[in-house]
Amino acid sequence: MKQINVGIIGTGWCGGIRANTCARYPSVGELHIAETNPERLAEVAGETGATSAVA
Repeated sequence: MKQINVGIIGTGWCGGIRANTCARYPSVGELHIAETNPERLAEVAGETGATSAVA
């Protein structure tokens, strides 16, 4: 199965759900997230094991 890399900008309610879904999806190779709130960034990065997380 071909894998894709995914970037999510903003991890509010909807972005957080998308990030968690992508983290569990077998065809997502790398997950990258961007969030302006450092606490939320750390929370979602920890939940998803994101490849990169930037504020």
